[in-house]
Amino acid sequence: MAATTTVLDRFNQKTRRERGGMALIGGGLLLGIAGMLEPGGVLISGKNRVDFSGRVETMLDYAGLAHTTSALVAIACVTLLAGLMVVWNTAHEEGLNCTGTRYGLLMAGIGLGTVIIGEGIDQMMLVALLDGLGNGFAPGSDSVMTVAVTMHAVTAGLAFIGMPLFMMGMAAASVGLRPILPPGLHRIVALVVFAVGIVWVGLFWIVAALVDFEGWNAINGIAVSIPVIWLLMVGRIMMNGDIGAHNNV
Repeated sequence: MAATTTVLDRFNQKTRRERGGMALIGGGLLLGIAGMLEPGGVLISGKNRVDFSGRVETMLDYAGLAHTTSALVAIACVTLLAGLMVVWNTAHEEGLNCTGTRYGLLMAGIGLGTVIIGEGIDQMMLVALLDGLGNGFAPGSDSVMTVAVTMHAVTAGLAFIGMPLFMMGMAAASVGLRPILPPGLHRIVALVVFAVGIVWVGLFWIVAALVDFEGWNAINGIAVSIPVIWLLMVGRIMMNGDIGAHNNV
């Protein structure tokens, strides 16, 4: 108990910006790892983005991993949201009256929120597949599978809105925050995030019509990792006190 209290005391002694930086780093790392390991995605038996039946069957084959990664992705998104709120406050405190920053952080936050809802739907989908729905809807039955595919299609619909919002939000925020970022690498990466976000959104809406495009998982994984890496960098400079108006020279 004493050890736990000591850890909490040390955490509470950190400034709000330091805690916000920790949230960005912890949430970003957790999102990257859990997102890559989700069954049917980038690394584990990857399926076409619109192959709902195939993705559902893969998640059922790796049910334990699917439950775990889904919960971890949701936790990561909540943690990132907490960090983004601190970034928002930091920008205001540093006199950065940039509509793009506020708009971008809000968009990114809403995008993460839709991901959380989608993960909840996938969790209940797995419960239905493993335990059934009662009244003749036995586990593994065709009826339950139909319901499961429908639920996962809803998750995909949320992702269709949420991920572009997140990527566009990161693009807007990266440009808006540049004046208070340290010169050099951090500002260069911010421009890369902007470019990747805009290009990714354009490709996403194009690929939406190319249902047989099998390379999307790899492109998606690489593109989404760029703003996540940038958030890790922002988290680090927030912890070190290197973000602020003193950089705007």
